[in-house]
Amino acid sequence: MKSIAKIITKFSRALDKVAGFFYMAMLILVACNVVMRKVFKSPISGTIELVEIFSAVAAGLAIAYCAVKGGHIAIEFVIEYFPERFQRIVGIFTTTITIVTVTVSGWMIVEYANTLRVTGRYTGSLKIAYYPFVYLVAIGFFAFALVEIVKIFVPNMNEEV
Repeated sequence: MKSIAKIITKFSRALDKVAGFFYMAMLILVACNVVMRKVFKSPISGTIELVEIFSAVAAGLAIAYCAVKGGHIAIEFVIEYFPERFQRIVGIFTTTITIVTVTVSGWMIVEYANTLRVTGRYTGSLKIAYYPFVYLVAIGFFAFALVEIVKIFVPNMNEEV
């Protein structure tokens, strides 16, 4: 199971690096847009559309590696006073709920992307198709679900991998 955990961790890390690319592109785009607007009185067309797309994709792709590193909010201050076995049971229960929720959300995101593809939805000014970016968000959600599944069997995934 540890070898699977390593693979999932590497995949999550790769998605996080792609998310970093989108964050960096967003930063550069916004900075260039501000300079163009102030200096040349001509903003970059479609900046708002691209920032919307880039931020959604970046957040969706970064979510799995955040889970690997234990970066999500966890309410443990009450549970930590209970016996270890009870803590483990509650952890498995909440992880199971997370897996189901994230998997269903990922599936619904795929369905939404399919609808966008079939109906031909594009951004307003740049005419960029939405669906490829929505599929990327879904990949991030499914990767998050995989991380949570592996964490059931390898609880200290970020330390052992």
